[in-house]
Amino acid sequence: MNFKKHIIKRFATLLIAIAMLVPVAFATQVQAQPLAGFNHLVITAPNSLYTEILLPGLDKTVYAFNDIKGVTQFRVYGSYNNILGYYPITVTAGEDYEEGQPLQFALASDKPIKDRMEDAGKAVIPKENIVIPAGFSPARTHGLVYVENLFGQKEYRAYASYDNNTTFVYVPTQNSRPKPGALGRVTEDMLTRAKIAGERNFAVPEALKNGFAELVLIKTNDNVELSVSTAYPELNAGEIRALAAQSVVIVPPYDYVYEERKTAAQRNHELNSKDDIRQIQIKLNELGFDAGAVDGLAGEKTVAAIKAFQKANGLSQDGIVGKYTWAKLFSGVVITQAPKPLPTATPEPQKKGEPYFAIANTTGGDLNIWKTPELIGKNAKINALYSVKNGEDIGMVQEYEEGYAEVLDETGGFVRVRYLKEK
Repeated sequence: MNFKKHIIKRFATLLIAIAMLVPVAFATQVQAQPLAGFNHLVITAPNSLYTEILLPGLDKTVYAFNDIKGVTQFRVYGSYNNILGYYPITVTAGEDYEEGQPLQFALASDKPIKDRMEDAGKAVIPKENIVIPAGFSPARTHGLVYVENLFGQKEYRAYASYDNNTTFVYVPTQNSRPKPGALGRVTEDMLTRAKIAGERNFAVPEALKNGFAELVLIKTNDNVELSVSTAYPELNAGEIRALAAQSVVIVPPYDYVYEERKTAAQRNHELNSKDDIRQIQIKLNELGFDAGAVDGLAGEKTVAAIKAFQKANGLSQDGIVGKYTWAKLFSGVVITQAPKPLPTATPEPQKKGEPYFAIANTTGGDLNIWKTPELIGKNAKINALYSVKNGEDIGMVQEYEEGYAEVLDETGGFVRVRYLKEK
């Protein structure tokens, strides 16, 4: 009897131990495999409403946007119960969350969801008191600021609010207005890749051709504000500059090759003596190609004259007098530069009224924004910059007496006034 009691007691102790281990094992599994049962898939062309982001604790892309209430919505793409689509998820941080710790995830629905542009929040630019961050420049369009990155690209952001001017964020733009549903950007992060005054533009590394990671602002479902990265390769500006200065090949992840490219002036002085360059300048001036002063220096004017001569005579237009350009220049059989006619004064277009914010006002079709006033209505496939739908924002415009308006934003363009309506 005592033996049986001992066995029962030992068995009960074992059951308790197993019961205590099961939750631990399950929790470990959930933490290692968030969204268990969901089959993540890659989509090459995601909904343009979404920003692709990476969240701590989930090694898959999450698609996010701010809804009409300014609340961050999170989606994952894949299949659940063999049904394919975007699924809503909840993202929580928990109490005492510290930046970088894994977040917690759960499917919010067992059915996919279709988000539309109408679901996106529309951030509003205030009419005054635009805050321009240190290191940024104001754009021509009201409320827009920009910084030029080390690749020579201007990154525009709109200073706007999703919550009726309570808080403000810097969001990407679309047609010179805040992009609907866009997540706020971290301006300090943008400055890490800003071009330094006087710095030349770097070539875009192959790995970054489709975009580079930047920090965006989100709010979890339990109202914790975080900055997270977009799902693109990291851009390390310091590394690119340092390695480029050493003229070395940058190994992956950048696959970036920096080559010390000599200027046309440097190459001309390597290939020709100072007396040779004087002779080149004299000959170019004789033939009507203005090389400037005969000083034996291959300056900008001389290089421009060499290029013009090369173009007129069917040579490679590199601005360098090598053996082929030299032979042609002094051959006696050359095409000279015809005297340029005196420019005629072109009357300045007359502005009409003050700039204003406009929307497209068509009979239902799309409205084209054209490259120049002269090209309006001529071959849209070639001459139209972009198009907007009826009722959509165009941005700030300036009308002219000639019946067209100029779009005053970073992309520019021109449009017929009769298709505009003041917002």
